[in-house]
Amino acid sequence: MGYKYISILPYCFIAFIWWVSYRTMGYSVYGSGLYIDPGREPLVYITALLERFPVLFLGQWGLPPAQAYMFLPGYKATVMLVGALVFTAIVLMILAPLVRRSSLARFWMLGMVLSILIICTGSPENRNLYFVGLGALGLLAMFFAAWVDHPDWLLRPILFKRFAKGAAFFFIMVHVIFAIALLPLSTVLMNQNVEQYVKKPAKSKLLDYDAEYNVGQIVLLNFNKGDEYVYFQMLRRKLSQLTTPPFRMLSSGNVPIAIKRVGKMSIEVSPRGGFMPSTV
Repeated sequence: MGYKYISILPYCFIAFIWWVSYRTMGYSVYGSGLYIDPGREPLVYITALLERFPVLFLGQWGLPPAQAYMFLPGYKATVMLVGALVFTAIVLMILAPLVRRSSLARFWMLGMVLSILIICTGSPENRNLYFVGLGALGLLAMFFAAWVDHPDWLLRPILFKRFAKGAAFFFIMVHVIFAIALLPLSTVLMNQNVEQYVKKPAKSKLLDYDAEYNVGQIVLLNFNKGDEYVYFQMLRRKLSQLTTPPFRMLSSGNVPIAIKRVGKMSIEVSPRGGFMPSTV
């Protein structure tokens, strides 16, 4: 039995080499609250894992998408997290007989779980579920195949049979019917999000700074509106038809910041509450 897991060792070796290279070249993340380096903040990662894993699992196997969790206020986010925990437990219970009896199902399950563990280092968003989806795809296909064949182990006990029947109907609705409508809808919503910035009729003074003062670079302290800075370049090109100079953003949002010169070519930027103070 143990020999079967030796095939995983080369992948563990590759992961170890990557991690050593990542650290020795000076790359890391610390204290952002959004992205986590498990090697530097293991306890923070474990805490985030308990929160992000079920939300990402829900985003892969059901609805709503994982990113909805980041935008829900207070108790609504708590309700989604509790629902995600219950949903995760039910789906794992339904898949358990299949995983126990099939080494191929264990392969798909292991790949899916390891992929979720990796992307829990970042914010919970469906766009990060690519490799998670590969494992879930294999498990879902095997579950449907088993349901069509009606094996005895899938139908016992009667309570499990009812859960499995309801799960099959739910998966068909979400991954076949709803998915056809939701994929193009998500693309349209993103396009509308961009257009609300690039089609604004009014000009901002910020748009004309390089024309008035002939500056070579724009430094933005913060913005009055949340993610407007993401579309700032497109907004300038659309409304001003100017050659847009490079710009730098000193803050991660609309928060007061303190700027202190610490050297001839260096400054220290301290936003109130820190960079990316969110705990999700």
